[in-house]
Amino acid sequence: MNDNIKKAILQLSKRAEGYDPRYLIETFVDLENLYVSLGTKDHQVIYGRRGTGKTHLLRVLKEKSKNCFGIYIDMRTIGSTGGVQNDYSIPLSERANRLILDVLGHIHTEILTYVYSDETADLGRWTIALDNFAKSVTELVVVGEKEIATKTEEEYSIHDQTDANIELGANGLVASIGAKAESTEARKAERTVNVKGNEICRIHFGRLRQDFKDICLLLGDKRLLILIDEWSEIPLDIQPALADLIKRTLLPTSGVTVKIAAIEKRSNFLIEAADRFGIEIGGDIPSTMDLDEYLVFDNSREKSMTFFGSLIVRHIRSIIEESGVKLTLSYQQIINDIFARADGFQEFVKATEGVPRDAINILTTCCQLSKEDKITIPDIRLAAKKWYSLGKEATLINKDARKLLRWIIDDVISHRRARAFLIESDVEDKLIDLLYDMRLIHIIKKGVSSNDRPGERFTVYAIDYGCYVDLINTAKEPIGLFEIEEAEEMKYIEVPGNDYRSIRRAILNLKSFYLSLT
Repeated sequence: MNDNIKKAILQLSKRAEGYDPRYLIETFVDLENLYVSLGTKDHQVIYGRRGTGKTHLLRVLKEKSKNCFGIYIDMRTIGSTGGVQNDYSIPLSERANRLILDVLGHIHTEILTYVYSDETADLGRWTIALDNFAKSVTELVVVGEKEIATKTEEEYSIHDQTDANIELGANGLVASIGAKAESTEARKAERTVNVKGNEICRIHFGRLRQDFKDICLLLGDKRLLILIDEWSEIPLDIQPALADLIKRTLLPTSGVTVKIAAIEKRSNFLIEAADRFGIEIGGDIPSTMDLDEYLVFDNSREKSMTFFGSLIVRHIRSIIEESGVKLTLSYQQIINDIFARADGFQEFVKATEGVPRDAINILTTCCQLSKEDKITIPDIRLAAKKWYSLGKEATLINKDARKLLRWIIDDVISHRRARAFLIESDVEDKLIDLLYDMRLIHIIKKGVSSNDRPGERFTVYAIDYGCYVDLINTAKEPIGLFEIEEAEEMKYIEVPGNDYRSIRRAILNLKSFYLSLT
């Protein structure tokens, strides 16, 4: 392997925020005109599991969008000192309001930085607009159920009455006179009173919306592009509060476009109440996109190899040429220089399971482990197993989810000799969702049907390559994706279709697993 290429592979960063804008643009691989679909003025939610490229995509949108002023917000870095948002001992309203203030404060700072860097900006008008924006979000009122100590000063008087005896002596004569003495004294005292109430930030949505309109007017021909990344890092219970702010202030404002990157199963945009608090996906934001579905490539091996080949080559070329060295090798020459055999590259693409971050981790691990000049299939399998053990399985903390994973591996791989299973499309299971989010299982087909289960639809889940890689070339190696009945005989398939005669042996019976827990 070329020394420059190997060094470049070992330098690959795992996350897009580690790259500068030039590198992000040079290494971006478009997925079937995905960039065009997301480059519209429409508000959109971009779904995708970790490692599917959401951050890279938003950062490229910010840099390449023409006639736009983009504000990128990473929700992992937005938050008050002391972790108020995640402190569940603090009232919900206070945590939600703190989140809103932090997000609006970040937007204010980004706009202020932009204004001072623009020599043509009308600082007088901008100062008024930004001052009004700040005032709209900083009014505090006391309502609700929080104890607040207040001191009051009270005046009172003390009335004193006593008896007095006076003895007078003259010429030996003694007389006794009785009298009553009275006095009045005024005094003051402080008294502490506890008043219950919640200290929250009262945001005037109408006025704040007008502030955004004023900002858009000052931007002129440029659109205000708000890119919110890592939405799912916000605690679930306060996500609707930020969503409601976006709905009432940004979505109705002409000249503003909002793009939100989130993990679908870890998102809570709406509280179904009488006034529908939050954002209704499909209504308020009609356009959504799932990067996981794009990366499946309709189970096309050719599309997968083209994408991941381009991903590798673009990263390597950019790193090498940044150092001042001109890489004259073609796309295919670079691939041939990395992998010992053509089927080695195919095995690598299979091991990635359609996840770019996994691809980069497996490739760098291959270079670290490889004892040969080029990467071989044994290197890929060893690297995939190591990445699975350290980067996926080890991070699965939920005990029941770990039990379910072991149960699936035993039932599907050991007993059925398959790599995939089916679950009814209308079944909602939190443990399955968790395994999917952790990239331990992968959706490769939706809407599969069967003649013996009319009216029902199924989703095909593939078990991660790392789960069974050590079984390859053994008696327990999976034979195929899953079993179907065709022409009165059972056989394994590799590429799932839509309709089958029977898929009964491929359906996973989750009830059996939960019965085993009791």
